[in-house]
Amino acid sequence: MNYQLYAKDKRLCEENTSPNRIFTLMSAEKRKNTSLPEEFKPYFWDVEFGALTYEKYPRFIAERLLNFGDERAVKWLLSLEGRSGIKKIVQTSRNLNAKTRNYWQVMLS
Repeated sequence: MNYQLYAKDKRLCEENTSPNRIFTLMSAEKRKNTSLPEEFKPYFWDVEFGALTYEKYPRFIAERLLNFGDERAVKWLLSLEGRSGIKKIVQTSRNLNAKTRNYWQVMLS
């Protein structure tokens, strides 16, 4: 199948580009220069909030929002990472507390 019809960006239109690869590249584009909404500042009390971007610190930001974030924060994270990305973070993170890890494993299964 030729996936060129589905890709808007010319870099994604390489021959033999699978849909999964296109999704990965598009997700990376979404994350590019994504600064955090001001309402998330209370979750990052211990760091310089203005210096945080999702492009530079995706894992740190995701873990913090999964641990302490509200529904709005998690929806924002889902829009960037997707369900599978969050599942991967939950499975490999050392910074999620046990209750949070268990909760997200149940919710994402």
